[in-house]
Amino acid sequence: MKRISALCTVSFILLSNAWADEVAETKDGRQIILHDDGTYKFLDDEQKVAGQYKQISIANLKLDIESMHGQAIETAAKVTSVGAMVMLSDPKQMYDPNPVTTDSAKLSGSDRQYVLTKCNLGCKVTVRGVIKEVLFRGGIELHELVY
Repeated sequence: MKRISALCTVSFILLSNAWADEVAETKDGRQIILHDDGTYKFLDDEQKVAGQYKQISIANLKLDIESMHGQAIETAAKVTSVGAMVMLSDPKQMYDPNPVTTDSAKLSGSDRQYVLTKCNLGCKVTVRGVIKEVLFRGGIELHELVY
């Protein structure tokens, strides 16, 4: 992934995904993700620093989630939606009896729509977010999906 000085008017970052989304910075300092399909979304201050997400496997996330509160993470997972509830599980397992609970309120409208329309039976994506308490236990406040 490339990092370009924040002093530049526009910075681009190649994400490690088959589709190369780009992060651009406007003249007033706001950052936006430009998706290959022509859509975009503004990043809020919690999401702003590109590259801030620590990559971790879903298995290690499950093992260490209680000691990781506040950390920004990125993991490949199978996302399943049941109504408004979104759960993450190991994409290598057909059935994962220990899913990670999430708070999807900070996802963009297009990401929430993708989850609700494409992930009822599970879909494999990369998720980015911050470890927080969700439903009285360690979970992830989702910031972004990369699919």
